[in-house]
Amino acid sequence: VQDLAQKLFASNYYTIEAEVAFAGNGAGPETLLKNLAAIDNVQSVDLIGNIFQVGASRNVASEIARVILASGASLHSLNKRAYGLEDIYNHYFKVKENGQSH
Repeated sequence: VQDLAQKLFASNYYTIEAEVAFAGNGAGPETLLKNLAAIDNVQSVDLIGNIFQVGASRNVASEIARVILASGASLHSLNKRAYGLEDIYNHYFKVKENGQSH
């Protein structure tokens, strides 16, 4: 399952979620969004509420933590998402519906 997931989600195989709280004297969400996107191998960064979702081609969890803490924000949690059978199934059928092939 892990090998298949890595092949299907190669560009964003690692999805890391970081829950943060912003301090009044630190960097704001927009600055932190840009700084996280500048980390090597990061493909995407989204902010949903107070959770950053970072997609990367390698595990960049330590760099994410470093950037968040350096910005003056508080890091409440850092979680790496694991892809399972349901994700593979959904991806496969989404690709099929769009007329793409593997």
